[in-house]
Amino acid sequence: MAWAWQQRKVTSNNEEQMQRFRHKPIEVEAVQITAATFDSPHPNPEHVEGVEYDPLARTVIALESFSIGGAGDWIVCLPTGSAVILPADKFAETYELVEG
Repeated sequence: MAWAWQQRKVTSNNEEQMQRFRHKPIEVEAVQITAATFDSPHPNPEHVEGVEYDPLARTVIALESFSIGGAGDWIVCLPTGSAVILPADKFAETYELVEG
């Protein structure tokens, strides 16, 4: 299938057109990683399920998404049940605090 760019629209030989999508607003639970994250006893019942904590390297690894983070980053629990780790700047761009 050959694709051609035309005035910011993508069309194919089948006249399919690229459509625009918006990220649906969803609510997630998240916790910011701090030095205290690694200083607490391990295993810690407050730690997020599906995330491996390494107090020696002071990193966390989200096992399903293979994302790695450290102090200042955020652990985000998605509605699917999996966890991802986002840098603080990406988290701030993507999410806002839900009041109430």
